[in-house]
Amino acid sequence: MMKTHNTLDDLNNHLFSEMERLNDDTLEGESLEQELRRVDGISKIATQIIGNARTILDGFTIQVQQTSQIEKTHRLSPCKMESPQDQLQGELDYESVHPSYLKRP
Repeated sequence: MMKTHNTLDDLNNHLFSEMERLNDDTLEGESLEQELRRVDGISKIATQIIGNARTILDGFTIQVQQTSQIEKTHRLSPCKMESPQDQLQGELDYESVHPSYLKRP
């Protein structure tokens, strides 16, 4: 089975290979023109792939930041529970209803 070449490392290898081909002093005339057209196509595709990877990375970064903020908020602020009974008795705070506080020795 053939390995799929779809990673950013593979893209990097393709770009450097193309750069080496362009550095070939024996390229001239139609061969050089053909290689330049090829480089143009590869460059356009590489730009799209890199932009897509950047978008994915930005999405993960936002997700991590939001998760971190949510965790920080939950650690710092007490949870308030209100039901019709709680409204009559007053609000219960986090310590009085959180299961970990019910298991105290």
